[in-house]
Amino acid sequence: MKLSLSQPTNQTLIKNEVSKFFKTIDPSIPILTETTNSYNVLQAGKFGQTYLSADKTNVVKVINLQPYLSEPASIVPIIIERMTSEVINYHKISEVCPEFFCKFIGYHYDPTEFYVAIKMEYCGKDLIEYYNEDILKNNNNKQHLKNILLQIAKALQCLHTNGYVHFDLKPDNITVSADGTVKLIDAGSLTKINDEQGIVCGTADYMAPELVGKLSVPKNNELKKTDIYSYGILVKNIYANVFNETYLNYILNERPPIEKIISILENNDNNIFNFLGGNKITRRRRYQKRSVRR
Repeated sequence: MKLSLSQPTNQTLIKNEVSKFFKTIDPSIPILTETTNSYNVLQAGKFGQTYLSADKTNVVKVINLQPYLSEPASIVPIIIERMTSEVINYHKISEVCPEFFCKFIGYHYDPTEFYVAIKMEYCGKDLIEYYNEDILKNNNNKQHLKNILLQIAKALQCLHTNGYVHFDLKPDNITVSADGTVKLIDAGSLTKINDEQGIVCGTADYMAPELVGKLSVPKNNELKKTDIYSYGILVKNIYANVFNETYLNYILNERPPIEKIISILENNDNNIFNFLGGNKITRRRRYQKRSVRR
């Protein structure tokens, strides 16, 4: 009689590999101990929920990893790459770019329920909500419009200077506080430039055309240009009736270094805006290739 040795299931393999990854994370990155019992749900979806504290000072993003368990074990590199972005890269960039990223406070990984919770500073409404209200209040304020775009550009500058690309720049991932301070959020695609292969992810409507249909790309300096393209599409979608078309086409077609865009915004007060007025904008669904890199 033959003895059959039980083999671990895909679910077990996936959980084990992800748990191994979390054991390798630098212990200096803060770990959460509290729950979200006193928090209110801001957003909910298949892959998790976002909670806002009662005093509106911080947010907890809970990422549900359970849906990945229905995938083959080859999904592991994608999960690990995303968790690297969400935890390691976000913690780092919120330290080196505190003016432009909502502060990373801590994380918690639950291997049994298979989810990750990330706590961060609450920085205000996202750009979609802010803008849709803002056009009713500041429709004739050129300086106000320019200041929003300039802060987004300077946030990208800080990212690029420190060797990162956002890879999913869009209005949903930009917050604006009551006093007009802009900060970036959502590090699910935040990528460290290191010349390795990386998963293509982002939001289709804001994605650079050379990324569409690709499974992976080299994580090199050329990726900075994809952020520039996303910035141009963001400007086009929000300020299409406002921003000078010549400058907009220059950003989209030439994709200059972010420093050049900052210079344009700072030194062209009289002709950077055509006329003022805008339409409400809507949210775009996030896109991610589901195949393993290699």
